[in-house]
Amino acid sequence: MGNKLNLGGHVINGTQQNNRSNEDRPFAQIWLNIGFSFTEPETGETIFISLPMGIPVDTMRPKEVSGSHRSMNRKLVQAKNQLLEQLQLAAASMKSGEEYVLDDLKVQIRHVTQNEEPARNDNPLLGALSSLSFAKRKAA
Repeated sequence: MGNKLNLGGHVINGTQQNNRSNEDRPFAQIWLNIGFSFTEPETGETIFISLPMGIPVDTMRPKEVSGSHRSMNRKLVQAKNQLLEQLQLAAASMKSGEEYVLDDLKVQIRHVTQNEEPARNDNPLLGALSSLSFAKRKAA
């Protein structure tokens, strides 16, 4: 079986597994799965063990540039969109059912706090606001 990344979706007995109904999102054929390879000691067969949900790549759309820090933001968005395009192009040349392990990509885990806001004294931009004339009048 070799090293594998199941880009065809989570397939168990030939059916795609997901936690939402198929009407919630467009049908995806190209999936990026996160996991690790395990070599079965008895058979020597390499098995890819992935998280229960993959990331649909073929139905993902490029991100648009937004925000006020356009130059850095634009570069970051361009890099993200190029990564997406390269994955889509690589997968387009694959045959149905073909799998491939992408050793170059990294996985980032991140814990995001809901409604996370920096403390007022940690944000130098807020200090600049207090020097504005209309802000001084409102505080008085």
